[in-house]
Amino acid sequence: NFKKNYNNPLADMFYFILITSQKCPNCKTVYYANSEAKPFLPLNNQNKGNIMTLIRNYLGQKFSNQFIQCRCGYNKNLVEEIEFYNTPDYLVLDLVENGQIEVDEEIDLSEYIKTNYGSRNFILYAAINKKVVNNSNAQYVCSIKEKDSYTFYEGDTIEKCGNECLKIGFPSCVIYKKKSKIGRASCRERV
Repeated sequence: NFKKNYNNPLADMFYFILITSQKCPNCKTVYYANSEAKPFLPLNNQNKGNIMTLIRNYLGQKFSNQFIQCRCGYNKNLVEEIEFYNTPDYLVLDLVENGQIEVDEEIDLSEYIKTNYGSRNFILYAAINKKVVNNSNAQYVCSIKEKDSYTFYEGDTIEKCGNECLKIGFPSCVIYKKKSKIGRASCRERV
C-alpha cells in the first residue's frame, strides 16, 4: 500500500511510519496495533517547555482509556504506545499556534524509534512562526539555520541574525534535519 499511495520523490525525505499499539503493561500482549504513514508530527503547544517536551507528550507510553481483563491476571487499563518505525531525512513538526515555546537546536528520538531505519538525532533546520500584526492580521515569518547563524525572512525583508528570530511570534512549524543516517533503505524499500 505504501509503495502505491506514496510513490513520489518527497516520500523518502519527509514521510515516516508511526506505529500505535495498545498492550498489557504486565505481560506485553498486544491487543491493538496500527501503522500510519505521515508527512509531519502534529504537536499540541501548551505554551510551556520545549520541542522535546511536546514530542514526549505525543510519543511514548501512556495509559489508555481501554480497560482489559488480560489472561495474565492484569485487569486495568491498557498501555498505549506511539513510536516511529522509521524517521525521515527532514522531520516536520506541525505546532498548534498556542504560545511561545523553546525551540531545541537538537533533538534525540532514540527512545521513540522501533527499528534502525533512519536517524535518531536531528538538528534544527528551519522554523516558521505566526506573528500577529496590529492585533488582527497574521503574518508568517521564517528562520532558516545556516551553520551558526540564521537567515530571517519577513515579507520582502531578508537578514542574517542569531537565534533571537526563533522567539518572534508563535511557533507554527519547525523542521529538523537528520544529523546522521543509520539505515540506508528508503521508506518504499522497507515496506
